[in-house]
Amino acid sequence: SGKGGVIINMSSVAGLVTSSLFFSYFASKFAVSGMTRAASKSLAQHHIRVNALAPYSLEGSMADFSSEQLAGKIYGSVSEETIKETKATLSRNNPMGRYGKVREVAGVVLFLSSEEASYINGVVLPVDGGFVA
Repeated sequence: SGKGGVIINMSSVAGLVTSSLFFSYFASKFAVSGMTRAASKSLAQHHIRVNALAPYSLEGSMADFSSEQLAGKIYGSVSEETIKETKATLSRNNPMGRYGKVREVAGVVLFLSSEEASYINGVVLPVDGGFVA
């Protein structure tokens, strides 16, 4: 009988909402969400908490990559102009009007790893500026 621990999986808002675009990506993130919930019940008896984060688009290389992929799907071509418009659309679609910051997600990871979160288990927590609200 160990001291237990914390597992924090990284999902996405794509694991909480649906879209016909990028079917495989959405399906994989739904799987992460389901796995998190199932593991939280299985591992609780060992004092291991399992939660997941579901961020919206974050500033950085992943946002650049996803904007490029999405521009190709929406506009049928990828150019600086279509990527810029896709990024603007993603920002507008978020109630806070912007991408998230990596440090904002890191802060939630620190909290979920702490004693203050010792009774939080089996949650898929959106860190999304209110996108799925």
